[in-house]
Amino acid sequence: MPAGAAKHFNNDFREINMQQAASNTNAVFQDVKRAADLADYIEAHSTSKRTKKGASIFFEPAPCCSHKDCFSLFDGDTAYKCHSCGLSGDVFNFAQDILGMSTGDALREVASFAGVTLPDRKKPADSASSAGTKPKPDNRLQQVLEATIAHYQAALAERADVMEWLTAAKPQGRGHKVATLKLMEVGCADGKLAEALGKQGFSLDEVKAAGLYVESKKTPGVWRDFFVPGMVLFPHRLPSGEVAHFTLKDPQKKLDYQLRTENRLDGFLWGNQKAIRGEVVIAIEGENDLASFFDAGYKNALASLGQLSDAQIQWLDAQASGKTVITWFDYDTKWGENGQPPAGMKYTRKTYQRLLRNTNCKVLVASGLMEPGEDPDDWIQKDMESAPKRIQSVLKKAMNPLLWELRVMPADVKEDADACLRYLTEIDYFEFFSLLPELQRDAVIVEMQKLGFSRDGIMGQVKDTYGLLESLVAILDVYNGSTKSDNYKRDCSAAVWDYFRQRGRFFVSGERLCLFYQHTIYTIGDNVPFKALMHREAGLNIKMEVSGFIMEELKALTYSRGDKLSEFGWISLLADETGPVLYLNLKDAANRILKVSCNSVDIAENGTNPHNVLLAESSQMKAFRYDPDVNIAQAMHGIKSLVLDSMACDASQRYLLLAWALSAFLMPITSAKALMKLEGGSGSGKTSAAEVMSLMLYGENMVGRSSTASDYSMAATEPLIIKDNLETDDMNRNSLNFLLLAATGATNIKREQGTQSGVVTEKINCLVAITAIEPFSKPELINRAFIVDFHKKYQRIDFVKDDNARELLAKRDDMLSAWLLILAEKVLPSLGDRAKIIQYIREHHKDFSKDRVSEYLALLVLITRALLKYMPLSNELKLDAGDRQPEYVLLDAWVKYQNEHARMAEQGTNAVLQLIEGLRRVFLIEYSRKQAEAVAADGTFGINQVKLWVELMGVTVWREEVIDGANELKRKQTYYFDAGTQELLSMLNRYGREYGVKVPFSNARQLGVRIANELDTLKRAGWAPSQLKVVHGNRITRWQWTDGGEE
Repeated sequence: MPAGAAKHFNNDFREINMQQAASNTNAVFQDVKRAADLADYIEAHSTSKRTKKGASIFFEPAPCCSHKDCFSLFDGDTAYKCHSCGLSGDVFNFAQDILGMSTGDALREVASFAGVTLPDRKKPADSASSAGTKPKPDNRLQQVLEATIAHYQAALAERADVMEWLTAAKPQGRGHKVATLKLMEVGCADGKLAEALGKQGFSLDEVKAAGLYVESKKTPGVWRDFFVPGMVLFPHRLPSGEVAHFTLKDPQKKLDYQLRTENRLDGFLWGNQKAIRGEVVIAIEGENDLASFFDAGYKNALASLGQLSDAQIQWLDAQASGKTVITWFDYDTKWGENGQPPAGMKYTRKTYQRLLRNTNCKVLVASGLMEPGEDPDDWIQKDMESAPKRIQSVLKKAMNPLLWELRVMPADVKEDADACLRYLTEIDYFEFFSLLPELQRDAVIVEMQKLGFSRDGIMGQVKDTYGLLESLVAILDVYNGSTKSDNYKRDCSAAVWDYFRQRGRFFVSGERLCLFYQHTIYTIGDNVPFKALMHREAGLNIKMEVSGFIMEELKALTYSRGDKLSEFGWISLLADETGPVLYLNLKDAANRILKVSCNSVDIAENGTNPHNVLLAESSQMKAFRYDPDVNIAQAMHGIKSLVLDSMACDASQRYLLLAWALSAFLMPITSAKALMKLEGGSGSGKTSAAEVMSLMLYGENMVGRSSTASDYSMAATEPLIIKDNLETDDMNRNSLNFLLLAATGATNIKREQGTQSGVVTEKINCLVAITAIEPFSKPELINRAFIVDFHKKYQRIDFVKDDNARELLAKRDDMLSAWLLILAEKVLPSLGDRAKIIQYIREHHKDFSKDRVSEYLALLVLITRALLKYMPLSNELKLDAGDRQPEYVLLDAWVKYQNEHARMAEQGTNAVLQLIEGLRRVFLIEYSRKQAEAVAADGTFGINQVKLWVELMGVTVWREEVIDGANELKRKQTYYFDAGTQELLSMLNRYGREYGVKVPFSNARQLGVRIANELDTLKRAGWAPSQLKVVHGNRITRWQWTDGGEE
């Protein structure tokens, strides 16, 4: 189990109680947000100045990254966006992401700024008791650590000398702002921690377990605080907000140590680790460097907090896709014994040599732009007024790592050509030169030429740098510059094929001929991405004669030699010794994929993972960044408030909708999947619910109308298709077939383009939701769809659609990350429980109208069981629970709800049932007429008679009086007639002619097949057909029904 997943499910320290965690309602946040002026708030909490350009408000420099011309307000000036570092949000996001506040602190601080009085909430025992106090976490370890931070902060407030050292300008002090110290929660050790925590109810064992109270090495048996008095303490948190580590600074510069490794929280590697969320990340060394960046308004720095470890670099590499990483370590100049480079140089080199191999991130170096011997802390503090602009200037000028190497090369080495070559060879310079794009190589070559190298000499030193372009030039030389020969073209084609085959993967998927190269999938042919690739790697222009030849050769070779991928979708299911393994392509910036298995969620390479799985990327889904350190409780609370609670439908059916949407990540588990039908009148909220599900899965609103052809294409690579306002008149045979294939998990087979006999398959592997006012009219759809009614009476009065959407998008990464961790920990290991759930359905709900999707429903029950820990049943649903488990309470409610809707829909839409019911009405009318005539004649009709009959529609219809076995005083009337299928068809045709009803059956066989298919529907309507005998091959059936009796 990976550390991230283990951390979330550690029952010793992290048992979560969502009811206590949710202390603020959406309504309170909305009231405060409406009252707070975002522009005024930003101006009051930053050094940035407000400017107005036209109708738009800008801030210079950006308060998040100090860049210019990039930070503006939008959406009626209630939201901001930085177009440089990517941060965006509302006033609460600004307080949390830029000022570093928790959610609760942000609410209280913004409310105070806006003059809003927050409601006085009576809280559980472990909640915050007053404004400004953080809610107490649910596990004891975090409670100890939070209390430790508060104690050390209070101790610092009593140490004027330490505060003077922290805030006084250099060289007397460190020069940090008081606001920075508060933001970083800096404190001071006083030797009284254990005593103080004891008074708060914590035991010594709990303080020892946190690593804060230790036995003296000098005096065994004597225990003391781990941090000695006078040390300045820096707490560090995970992005989830959990306290993970403590480091220190000694004003006397005598001691230097940290909290022991075994006491650090799993997953913690860098100071200010949440900075990795930005698009530009600065890698620095120590606490004072980090504090100085904070002083200057830069919150996007990661601090190594000591020697840079391989684990830190590996983590940075895994998180760096789509980002720019700028290393800004100390510009040390003192070399160690035996020629060891200075620490800052070593850290820079280790970092760039790892990240240069990651083709999906950009790495630059800033330290060479300082004066030799400087560190970022000193460099920033020497002029705090100009620091923001100077930082911005350096970040803009940050250089290619190989140019930095030339700049920091020792002067005596530069003067000796042989020494220079030895130096560069020892640091593998030429190996990493080969990884540079062509445009960056030229700048490096120019600088190397200043050291006496020639271009040919440089290229001669580079290992394996002769790329495709050089190979094609060499081939041209062989043919003396002539490009007309077919042999020349074939040799070029072979070179191109070999180059990409060795570095990528050619494959065939359906009608597509594809190349997977550098984490990107290209379609081979006349399209812009592929032509750009050929131009970049081979210098080929499509207008060149040889280019067309190579293109056709690649197509032919791919078709004949490439891998054949029958399932090329966004999700794949495999199995290994640990159980089921799901691979998901969630459009990672580096086109990596997620591997989800029992108790594990890991990032894997697409196409080169252990199972050799290659997945297509959704063309519609927005990029998703998986966070293994996500706070699951907070993320699931977001799903509850923004998704579950936003749906304007029956409370139990909200769980069905949510479980159905989340089952998108488990689609290969079951072949049959229920359609989801959202019904309701105009303004009922059905489309809003569909949009919420779309925003959660896609990151954008995908609700709309689409053609059936596009539906088939999307079904292979998208998790969800939403057909908006698909009414009966809009349904044709093609759209009906698509919906049925989506529900059954079948494959669409069609003729291959350009062939007479070849076929291609289209795998439908997605969920399909339909919104409509009218119910389905086709029984085959009714029996394969979950129906959920939407109505205005269920709508939340405080629901603001646009605000809900913005908050959902802001939290989407956390929500999906949390769900994948729960899926791995709680759902996949429990798949064997589906058999028990299916047995329950078949024993307790024998009349389930949607029994075709019982296996899929069992999967939804497993999903719901995992969700209920974070979103328990409402009090209304709990009243009906009895001794049943909550998931079975919902299951029973779902089945009852679906049966009722199926019965109503069937009665109005099922052709067989409508015609048979028509006959029943005619029979009852005739019996009533005959009884009235008899009573008028002699008053004896039905008295003391056990069996009566009438001749109607060519058959005899009998009525018998039956005594109820449970109540002898109660009598029921049973009616029946005997008829073969041909006779029944004659009756229906006669009924149709006389009453103007269309009979859609042209022969007895067609009618018989439909009756066999609709037996369950007929039985639910009260009919009890049973076969009596076979006469000359004609099956005679007794058609019987019973009316409720009277006493």
